[in-house]
Amino acid sequence: MLVMCLSLNTAIAFGSKKNAKEIAEQIPELKNVSCTFTQKKTRNDVELNSGGNFQFIEGKGVIFETMYPIHMITGYESPRTKHINDIILAVAKKDYTYLDKNFDLSFTKLDDKWQLVLNPKKDVIKKHLNSVTIDGSKDIDRIFIDTVNSGQTEILFECGKE
Repeated sequence: MLVMCLSLNTAIAFGSKKNAKEIAEQIPELKNVSCTFTQKKTRNDVELNSGGNFQFIEGKGVIFETMYPIHMITGYESPRTKHINDIILAVAKKDYTYLDKNFDLSFTKLDDKWQLVLNPKKDVIKKHLNSVTIDGSKDIDRIFIDTVNSGQTEILFECGKE
């Protein structure tokens, strides 16, 4: 699957804000997946590139095995990063209760490509997170995380064709 990002102008021209139920109907249910990822993290004009293997395990969450520049395995389970895991699980399970409660949602769709933008509602999340943008088609293709103090992170996924 090739990564395809929707430009904001194109997406707005063909999409609109929808409630969580309408969004859930338009996004495919995501299953267990293993793929590779590349990540670009930017903070204060410093860029760090990394990459490796990604797993989404239904019911458990996400695991990133970074292969370069150093090898490490990361799960999003700490209080600071748990929101990312919760977001991916909610999108995958099409369970928008958590998302509706904690985020303002904006959704656009063009052909088989979709984009979901989440802006925090609650102060506890706003302390760490400005927004999360998820682009996808059959699977999640791209996640863009804009944090309050840690800069921005763009993660691109390359999953094998079935």
